[in-house]
Amino acid sequence: KHFCIPYLKMILRETSLEIMKDDNVRTTDLKITTTEPSVKKSISFSTVEIREYNIVIGDNPSVSRGAPVGLGWKYVSSSPINVDEYEFTRMSEGRLVTSCGARAGLMLTHLRRRSLLRYAGFTEEEIKEAAAEARRIKAQRRSTIKFQRLSRVQEGAESLNRKLRRMYDALLSRSNTLALKQNSMICLNAAA
Repeated sequence: KHFCIPYLKMILRETSLEIMKDDNVRTTDLKITTTEPSVKKSISFSTVEIREYNIVIGDNPSVSRGAPVGLGWKYVSSSPINVDEYEFTRMSEGRLVTSCGARAGLMLTHLRRRSLLRYAGFTEEEIKEAAAEARRIKAQRRSTIKFQRLSRVQEGAESLNRKLRRMYDALLSRSNTLALKQNSMICLNAAA
């Protein structure tokens, strides 16, 4: 069935449509009730495909020390593995999720990151440059945060200055108006 409602076209299968108008409020409520039985939805997986990406010097300066590592765009895919087989292998290798939600061993020390980068073919000089760049960016971010706080104070002072200027201009305008009125009264009295 096709129902045309202004700006709304609906195709409803085994559905009843009720339109109720409230004369006082002049609104239209649309109530749709379906006669279809509720279907339990589920999802399942049959296979897992693991990709191994190349390691590159990263650009995230949130490391506490040393050069950051990242994943490159190149990868090697493994053959699809049955999900149950993968889960059994994962549990038997001790790669379980910890209570805080993070896998144990995902945090890399600066020495481990350096070792991974060296193994990936990066020179000691490139690693040192990346570490220095990470430190520079961290310092820049700290400076930005510090100056953001100061800029809020400065913005407040500028806002106060603008408000005081407007008040002063308003007072000056009023006093000039009063002075003009007084001068015109003096001129009128002198003319009379």
